[in-house]
Amino acid sequence: MISKSKLLILMMIVLFCHQSTLLFPLDNKADEIIKKVKKKYDDLKTFNAKFTQNFHWKLADNLHEQKGKIWLKGKEKFRIETEDQTIVSNGKTIWTYSQFNNQVIIDNLEKSAEEIRLPKDIFFKYSEQYLPNYLQQDKIDNQDCHVLELRAKTEDIFIKYMKMWISTKLLVPIKIEQVDLNNNTNTYILHNIEINNEINDNFFVYKIPDSVEIIDMR
Repeated sequence: MISKSKLLILMMIVLFCHQSTLLFPLDNKADEIIKKVKKKYDDLKTFNAKFTQNFHWKLADNLHEQKGKIWLKGKEKFRIETEDQTIVSNGKTIWTYSQFNNQVIIDNLEKSAEEIRLPKDIFFKYSEQYLPNYLQQDKIDNQDCHVLELRAKTEDIFIKYMKMWISTKLLVPIKIEQVDLNNNTNTYILHNIEINNEINDNFFVYKIPDSVEIIDMR
C-alpha cells in the first residue's frame, strides 16, 4: 500500500508555482515557463485527472504500480482516490479512509498541514532546498512538454532530484519523477486532465459508510 504522504506528493506538485517566482534564482527559460504556470495556477478554479504512480525500489529492483484519481478545488479542497485509500478535505477537515483496515481517520486539516503540504505553500519548502533548470522539450502521450529539473542544494535532502514535464498547452505538470537518497524512483503520470470543471463542494466531504471504524483525532 502506498502511504498517504506519498500520495499527497502528487497533490503538492500538480500546481507547483504559487510562490516560486520570487524565491528561485532561475535561468531565463525556466523563469518564463514558471511565470506562465504561476498565472495558470492563480486563475485555476478546479483541476481533476487520473494518475499512474510507479515506485521503483532500487535495492530489491522491485516496481510497484498504482492508479488513482485526483481532484482539486481552490487552494485547500482536494480528493484523492486509489484502490487502497481515499483522502478527502473540505479545507477544514481531512478524512483518510483505508480499505485494508476498513477504517477512516478524521482530523483537522490545520493539524495535518505540516505533513501534507498544501499546494498553496508547498513551494516555500522546495524553493529553499532546490535549484531549478530548464532541460529540453519532450513529448508525453503525444503532448509537447517543457522539461525542468530541480536538484537539491545540499546532500542531506531526502529527495535529491526531481524532473517535471510541463504541458506547453495546459501549462501544468503531466509527469513528475523523483529520485531519493537511496536511488529509489517515484514517478507520476497524469492522464485525462480537466481544468475548471464545475465540482460541487459536497464532493470534498467524505461520506462515511456505516460499517467503517471511525477514529476522530479532532
